[in-house]
Amino acid sequence: MHYVYTETKSATIQGMMLRHPHSHCVCSFEDESIVSGAASGTKVNRCVCGAGLVKLAVVCCEHGPLGTLYLDLVARPGKVPSSGILYPVRCGRELPGGMYQQPILCLVGNVAAAHGIGSATATQLLLSWKEFKTLLHEMGHAVHSMVSRTKYQHVWGTRCAQDIVEVPSHLWEHFASDSRCLALLARHKSSREPLPAQLAQQLACRTSATPALELQQQALMSLVDLVYHGHLPPSSAHESSSVWLSLAHQHSSLPPPQTTSPQARFSHLTIYGASYYSYLYARCLSEAIWDTHLLQDPLNPHTGQLIKELLLKPGGSLEPLDLLTSVLGGPVQRDKVLQARHGGWCPKTDHLVKRM
Repeated sequence: MHYVYTETKSATIQGMMLRHPHSHCVCSFEDESIVSGAASGTKVNRCVCGAGLVKLAVVCCEHGPLGTLYLDLVARPGKVPSSGILYPVRCGRELPGGMYQQPILCLVGNVAAAHGIGSATATQLLLSWKEFKTLLHEMGHAVHSMVSRTKYQHVWGTRCAQDIVEVPSHLWEHFASDSRCLALLARHKSSREPLPAQLAQQLACRTSATPALELQQQALMSLVDLVYHGHLPPSSAHESSSVWLSLAHQHSSLPPPQTTSPQARFSHLTIYGASYYSYLYARCLSEAIWDTHLLQDPLNPHTGQLIKELLLKPGGSLEPLDLLTSVLGGPVQRDKVLQARHGGWCPKTDHLVKRM
């Protein structure tokens, strides 16, 4: 495929912020050049503190600057081995006197230099389909943090309950499956022409070749995570492999070979201890939010404003159930998505298989 899925100075970054070029924008990005050791506010022509590092000012068309986002997407030796991760450098919070501390974020990726055009820079990268969806996912986290406005930094943006922290990021992944959005997010690498409508529709229909197995694997990893961090965790590497294999034989159609250690490549075990299930929750909840608000017109500016106010802006300052009740349209609509279980709540599983 010869279409660029991301270009930091044009369509993709704007589209990820729920902005349509012919409508009122919720917020947008402005490119700024930076240099290592430069004084605050100084602008120069080229960044020399890391190949491909780009500084973006996030601006709200109503309220002005929201914060700063650094994009560090190009792979280089010694870089963190992650396909995509968002680091908060400075959190948002209210300051004395009514001012607001603007957040600073860094989105780090590892797009191979061989995918680039010319030199290894982030202004024009050819991404695989997986890299494209990963970037959208991480941009969902970035938008969540940028537009969140809370009194305390401990409940700002993605510092919310684990049950819902992945909902905005999974919601953003839906833009990769909508032909109307793909037409804005991809351009030809040479001519810069937008992605043709027919090709956009074909890509929008593209999902995993084995969606049921992929869902089954996510459920298996959630179960493994709960056992590893439960009251009787495995005490050795051998035992951790045995736990995985045992659960796989019970709950997977394709258990791993006896001599492998699949947990060794499951990095979320170290940062999502006992809460990886939130990815399945997020899949259900983001599906419901997309169908409720974005399915008919994902580029509607009024809808973007609603998502901003109800889902993103509160951060972790609201109880998850209250936030979801609001964004889904009230208790009646909420109860179509959520069910009471063991004194709490969880999504109804039919939303997991809705798009298979």
